[in-house]
Amino acid sequence: PVGVAMFTVTFPEISVFVGLVYILNGLYGMVRSFNVIKANPDDHSFQMGIAFQYFCTLVLMILVQVAYLEGGTLAPAAPSRACLTLGAHVLPAFLDFKMRSTPEELPADYYGLQGTDKTDDMEGEVTA
Repeated sequence: PVGVAMFTVTFPEISVFVGLVYILNGLYGMVRSFNVIKANPDDHSFQMGIAFQYFCTLVLMILVQVAYLEGGTLAPAAPSRACLTLGAHVLPAFLDFKMRSTPEELPADYYGLQGTDKTDDMEGEVTA
């Protein structure tokens, strides 16, 4: 077995397949971010692709690759590896959602702030 970053490679074929899933999702995300493929707020295809990618990572790279090691030497590391890879899968899906759902120009009450007056915190005076 070969250790690469947080992964253990026992079968290179599995790693190549999961890497191909990563590349295809990355390319699809880039195409969406450059508006080559128009994505509306109700299009969750990228999030589904990322969920499939995390499932492949979790099952194939973390569970299967580690399970074939003799004596279960890295079995206790599986939960930590699952947590380490979760952030790498959640963040692109979240940023894609924000890209699709945030308006081009934010209205004045977008963040739930009432009014447009600015208050000087030191003096308590209202400045317009």
